[in-house]
Amino acid sequence: MLKRIFHYFKSRPGLTILLLLLGLITFANLNPNFFLLGWDNYSSYFNLKTNIFHTFFATWRQYRGLGVPSDSESTDIFRQLFFFVISPFVKTQLLDQIYILFALNCGVISMYFLAKTLMKKLFHKEFIYDIIGSSSAMIYLFNLNTLATFYFPMIMFVNRFYSIPLILLLLTKIIEKGKHANMKDYLLLSIIIIITSGSYMTATVFITFLLVLALFLLFQGNSTVHKLTLFVFIVGLGSFWLFPFANYTIQKSQIVYDAPTFIEAN
Repeated sequence: MLKRIFHYFKSRPGLTILLLLLGLITFANLNPNFFLLGWDNYSSYFNLKTNIFHTFFATWRQYRGLGVPSDSESTDIFRQLFFFVISPFVKTQLLDQIYILFALNCGVISMYFLAKTLMKKLFHKEFIYDIIGSSSAMIYLFNLNTLATFYFPMIMFVNRFYSIPLILLLLTKIIEKGKHANMKDYLLLSIIIIITSGSYMTATVFITFLLVLALFLLFQGNSTVHKLTLFVFIVGLGSFWLFPFANYTIQKSQIVYDAPTFIEAN
């Protein structure tokens, strides 16, 4: 078993270097003596049971002053469940830090495997896959957008950092399999899309995701019907928050224009 692991990483030096870098970044940034707060701060871990209940039934949040009509805040339920699972084992201060560092690590590693999978259509050597995959992941890790995302964390952009490469990776696998893709492939894709839906706490982020998704599917070799089916399937998985948000937008959007904060900001 150890020999297989050693051989796996020996034949993939780019991945090995990438994992070492991510390990160093993770180790250097974990600090049990600080709470990590972002601009839009959702500190739900302070009272998880109450906040999970509020988020799950987020139709009218009367605990917010005079009440706030629901938009897409229900998508944060999966991050809160993540906190709930690990909270018995780590300090409260570390919960948000672990989640954000998990998003960083997962996003970069997903980008490695996504680039590697795409390049298999052009090259036929593991060493080349590894170089291209690790180079793509390094670019994804070391750029100004990533710095902004994690230096000044807003949870929807932290979620989006790992959701896009991970979803595209799973989509690529399904498209490659074509008719041979089975229920397990679609079930895994569905779970990941639903779990990472916290990216759409600001619902307009969903529009940018749809643009990425449409461009990605456009340049795939499968039939148009299959690509449209996948597109509709992915949009449909967001119906649990899209329908409440659409209802809120139609019925309550005019209130935003009358809000003092909106008037002052503009």
